[in-house]
Amino acid sequence: MLQLEIPLVITDSDLSTGSGLVTISITDGKIPEFDSIESTAVNELGLLDAADNDSGGYAVSESSDSLLPPEPDKDLFDALGLERAGSAITLASEVDDNGWWQARDEGDTLVFQFRFNPSASDWDVRFRKALDHPDVQGANTLDIDIPVRIGDIDGDLSALSSFTVTVTDDIPVDVDYSFDFVEGASISKKLLSDGQAGADRGNVTEVQY
Repeated sequence: MLQLEIPLVITDSDLSTGSGLVTISITDGKIPEFDSIESTAVNELGLLDAADNDSGGYAVSESSDSLLPPEPDKDLFDALGLERAGSAITLASEVDDNGWWQARDEGDTLVFQFRFNPSASDWDVRFRKALDHPDVQGANTLDIDIPVRIGDIDGDLSALSSFTVTVTDDIPVDVDYSFDFVEGASISKKLLSDGQAGADRGNVTEVQY
């Protein structure tokens, strides 16, 4: 609450004066809150040749003060335990020059990034590298709940919300090969192309004959 004290001087018709004080109490307006957040989805299959992108909208309840762009909670994000090839993924402390929040692994490789567009009330996510998924066979999905708050210009913060990205795992493609060669000779062949190995760069682990 903000209080304003306004001193008054009262003068009557014969120029007698008196004084007074008017106190005005101003209660802060509504704290901003997210009304709705659209989830996004990416597929690691699209990472073989380029990045995979998606976008979603969000709505914020009306606030009495001007709003700031949404901002992720770095500590909570880092605690999600995301990894790429066993390397921990952490969030940058601030946005880059283009407004992207970057998530990088321990080797400083950019894995994915996201940004908020307050003027359009939407957000974008762009994946560049595959994530480690649970040890489950097949194209499983991994939900990333990015912890986010929104604030206004006088420092009020919303309750914690989350922007969800569903990441579909890429898997190696089943392939069959046949080779003809003369007994005693040697042969050298590449069994998996990049497209067949998948975004996680699979390797041949077993040969049965």
